Amino acid sequence: GGVTWNLNATNPKMFTGRLAAPRFVQFGRDNAGARDEYVYVHFQATNGGAAFFEQNDMLFLGRVPKDQILNRTAYEFYNGEMPDGQIAWVSDDSIAVPVWSYPLMTAVQQVNYHFETKSYIFANWAWISYDGHPRPDHSPDERNDRTKHQRSQLVLVEAPEPWGPFSIFHIDDDWSGWDGSTG
Repeated sequence: GGVTWNLNATNPKMFTGRLAAPRFVQFGRDNAGARDEYVYVHFQATNGGAAFFEQNDMLFLGRVPKDQILNRTAYEFYNGEMPDGQIAWVSDDSIAVPVWSYPLMTAVQQVNYHFETKSYIFANWAWISYDGHPRPDHSPDERNDRTKHQRSQLVLVEAPEPWGPFSIFHIDDDWSGWDGSTG
């Protein structure tokens, strides 16, 4: 693995501003089960114009022809549904419309296509205070003043299309791993 990896292939500023950490929708090895000739990608974003790996506000959706992944100008972004039911795509990400909104609670996740249920599924996590409010990354835990084991929320989400509509099918406000770790 990684023998042919080219660190210079992609401009490190290919996605900036409100787009961060692109996550390609998984359709199986080599995109074998893809719905069409495009590769779909979700970006977590903030209302404030900068995005991070956690505590974001929403997800945007982009798509690019599968043979143009490294060409930034080839990307199109979801801009809503037209009156005739067609999806509107725009090249200007500044007018993209969110496909998921969860203010201050949208974190790094991976959207996968689940062939058996014909749905798009992702797990979203976020740090929350003990009263259930969003808490910024690495802020002190109000009960034990530690940042290693913070209270986390896990939300499982699904949709019939990569642009939604997304709905929550599971939520756990005190999520932790087998070893007690969270986040």
